[in-house]
Amino acid sequence: DMGFPVMYERCPCASDSYRAFLRNTLNRMEELCPGTKRNIVNASLGLIRIMRESEGTKRKIFRCVTCGEPSNNPECRACTMLAKAGT
Repeated sequence: DMGFPVMYERCPCASDSYRAFLRNTLNRMEELCPGTKRNIVNASLGLIRIMRESEGTKRKIFRCVTCGEPSNNPECRACTMLAKAGT
């Protein structure tokens, strides 16, 4: 324990963030049309498959060695940044 105060409440700035806006929008869409989120994920996975199968693809799509998400590199930028931050 380093004695730093830890706040377990939601970040006060989170409600104004773009991510919060998108989350709320997607949640409203899911309420109106159940399955919306699943369909978005499935469409994204389908696009990845199509990109991999296309003959003109010059970039290789990796799976991040840390988190397993699709990436342009063996490790995604989010995991690279977290590693540099020591998280």
